[in-house]
Amino acid sequence: MARVVFSVALLLVLYLAKTAINDLATANGLFEVIQNTLEDEPVKFTSVKALDGFLTTLVCFFLPIVTGAHPPLTLFSVFMLGQVLGIYSLLLNEGIRAANRSKLISYPSLWGMMGQIITIGVTLPMYYLTWLWTSTIPEAAATSADAFADAIALNPVHSKVLNIAVTLGGALPSAATALPSPSMISQEWREIALAVWQPFPVWIAVVQGFLATVSKTFNLVPNTTQTPAARIERFRGVYTFALSAVVLTYVGTLGWVYRFSDTPLDLLKTMFRPTWPLDKTPMVSMEAGVLTLLQWDMYCSTLSTWIWITYNAYFRAGVVQVIVDLVKLVGLTPLVGPGGAALVVVWGRDVAVVGAAGQKKKTG
Repeated sequence: MARVVFSVALLLVLYLAKTAINDLATANGLFEVIQNTLEDEPVKFTSVKALDGFLTTLVCFFLPIVTGAHPPLTLFSVFMLGQVLGIYSLLLNEGIRAANRSKLISYPSLWGMMGQIITIGVTLPMYYLTWLWTSTIPEAAATSADAFADAIALNPVHSKVLNIAVTLGGALPSAATALPSPSMISQEWREIALAVWQPFPVWIAVVQGFLATVSKTFNLVPNTTQTPAARIERFRGVYTFALSAVVLTYVGTLGWVYRFSDTPLDLLKTMFRPTWPLDKTPMVSMEAGVLTLLQWDMYCSTLSTWIWITYNAYFRAGVVQVIVDLVKLVGLTPLVGPGGAALVVVWGRDVAVVGAAGQKKKTG
């Protein structure tokens, strides 16, 4: 019954995302402006015209973000980048958990590319719905503490190379798009950088797969370290890395606002207060339209992630744990943002579950 209730909640978020992202972008004219870019000859990124047209559309959408001409948009995008990284790290971790092996949810690059194409706010409710109905972690939690700990264990090899993969496949392409133009790169190369950045989930997967293969071939990472201490150390490695990036972008964004803005509260209001989803008013500029879409994109993705976390709390320890985790999420959000809060809560869950199983073995 709980699975059905949480599924309904995720479906409601999916409907909100459809209304606040897709329908609103149609009503305010954003999609029309972007679509008009296809009337001209697309930028030649490849030799495939259809692909060039698609990449041109995406570059048109993201270009106003990296120019810095609209500070609220650029600042919110940096903030969102960190928060979404925290959430995407959860997907990467779910992809290498023992209980999720070979399931659809074990391919984060697929879901990541869906997020790039149809927005992450629309994609994540579908991902979490798939998780609810395919992952065997809830069943393991109901079996025993040991089974639960075994189910959430991270693959030793993939967890070891994950941070490098995210750095090379995600962070570097993202940094390349932010290089100032024309002082460091030309406008043409900035557009190329944006086009190369688009499939970053694929780049992460490719680097991760390559490094994992090398590690297995040369036995660089022993695959037999499944003690509670080793598992907790793997959690620490992946979560600390992701949380560091989240905190850096969170503190950096808010610090810039309060340090350099004459009216920081007004700027924050513009950055974080979105247009009402049913508003039919045309956007005042493309930058404003992109900002509204990204605001709802982040809010819907965060909301669906929090629902998934509360479902995990419920099957782990009932309503009391749901309340505890919600209090943690709300309390941590002012410190690290909503995506960072989600990361911390899941990290705490992982350590608690593995620690409880290890303690049971000692006292058993």
